[in-house]
Amino acid sequence: MKHLLTLERLDVGRTLALTVGSPSAHRRGIMLKHVAFLLLFLFAGFGQAWATDQTATYTVNAISTVTTTGTAPQGSSATVDTNGALDGGRARLSGKNGEIHYTLTLSGYDGCTITGLAVKLGSNTKAGNAALTFDVGNTTLATISSANLNSASWFGAWVANGSEKTITLNSTTTVVGEDEDLEINITNTANSAYVYYISVTYTPASPGSGSQQPTV
Repeated sequence: MKHLLTLERLDVGRTLALTVGSPSAHRRGIMLKHVAFLLLFLFAGFGQAWATDQTATYTVNAISTVTTTGTAPQGSSATVDTNGALDGGRARLSGKNGEIHYTLTLSGYDGCTITGLAVKLGSNTKAGNAALTFDVGNTTLATISSANLNSASWFGAWVANGSEKTITLNSTTTVVGEDEDLEINITNTANSAYVYYISVTYTPASPGSGSQQPTV
């Protein structure tokens, strides 16, 4: 046979038969290797994509509602509870007559890992204070005690036009449990503080975990 090459006289006493001249089988083998490599690459990239942190930003657009931008978990929702007032597209917390609060509650983050929080607040040019708590279920991830907005706890200066503050978390590995909510509560007890937006950064739940996946 033309396609059978037999080599004898091997030291191990075996006969080695090599099939040659079969290009179609050879090409199929190469193609299968390429397909396997491509699938491996795609699955690896898919896993890395889901592991990439996402940020959802909730911007005040009315006193009791927010506009969501960025990437929030699919099916998640945001609710606002406040006794403040709308002022030029901001929530104004005027604490002259007692504590005024702005509370944003986020649902549908089940299985996500919370890795960051930022808020944009403003003051007038000479006064205003604020306190903040950030809870995930029964776990407190951040606390800022009541302090003037020009203090080191906040911005170090009065911020009449608002400024973003990245909040230091107690942990960046907290996974949101089933049916647990995220609650960001901002309060003011003197003069005025203004809430512009709140941003949450998170690592999405892994595919197949049964939790919600991100959507733009």
